[in-house]
Amino acid sequence: MERIYANELERYLGELAYHFYMAGEWTKVLEYAQRTGEKAQALLCIARDKAQRLGARPLLWGICITLGKFYRSFWGAEKGL
Repeated sequence: MERIYANELERYLGELAYHFYMAGEWTKVLEYAQRTGEKAQALLCIARDKAQRLGARPLLWGICITLGKFYRSFWGAEKGL
């Protein structure tokens, strides 16, 4: 997958983390999961700033809930959460 998406890795960070998770390549899992989290955090900061400027608190809560669901579905399935 890394070779296939070599020019677009940032776009497929989550998929790469999952791919390597399923393959048991833990070093790669940590690398791509970390990068996925950093990207999500940056996007959340941008969305939060925009929501605050627009006075759109419901939008901010929707984003937080969605990210929480993603986290639980991606990591929680293996931990039994």
